[in-house]
Amino acid sequence: MLKNEIAILTSISSNDRIVKLVGSCREASRLLAVYAFCETDLSAELIFLREQKDDLFANGRRVLYASQIADGLATLQENRIIHCDITTRNILIQNGSVKICDFGLAFQLREDMPGQFIMAKQHSFIAWPVMPPEVLDNFCFSLKTDTWSYGLLLFEIFRHGKALPLFPSKSKLLEYLKSDKKKWNGLDLIEPRFM
Repeated sequence: MLKNEIAILTSISSNDRIVKLVGSCREASRLLAVYAFCETDLSAELIFLREQKDDLFANGRRVLYASQIADGLATLQENRIIHCDITTRNILIQNGSVKICDFGLAFQLREDMPGQFIMAKQHSFIAWPVMPPEVLDNFCFSLKTDTWSYGLLLFEIFRHGKALPLFPSKSKLLEYLKSDKKKWNGLDLIEPRFM
C-alpha cells in the first residue's frame, strides 16, 4: 500500500491541500516515506472546536475546513484519483490549512479507460463505512465515490465532530442504505454502534 501511495503522491503536482511527500527510500526490504509535518488531524481539531465557547469562531473554522477539503478533492478528481478513505483521520491540519493524506487505498483511473468506472474486486482493503452503495454492492468505483465520503465527512464536521454510526457489517450498512427508512431514529433496527 505504501508503494501505491508514493506512486500516487508523486503523480500529483504540488498542491496546498494534499500532504507533501518529502521523499522515500528503501532500507533493506522495507519501503519508507517521509511526509511534511502537520500538527494535528481533523478528528482532534473537531474535538477542540466543540469545546470552544465562541460558536462564530468554531463554525467559521468548520466552513473553512469543508471548503479546503473540497479544493483538495477537486485536485484529486482533476488527476483522476479516487482516494477511497476520506475520513477525519485522513485530513491533517497545519497552520489552519487542511491536507488530505493516507493514499494507501487510493487508485488512479487511466486516461484511456472508457467511462469513469472501475470494478475493483482486487482491492482487498475497502473502507466500507464511508463507501457509497454501488461500491458496497458491486465494487463499482468512480470519480464520484469520494463525493459520497465527503458528504459523510461534512455531516460529521457539522455535528460538532460526533462520529457517524458504525454498522456491525458491510451487509448491515448496505441494508440500511437500500431501505426506505433513512431516518437516524430507525438505526436501532439494524444495531449500529455510535463512536
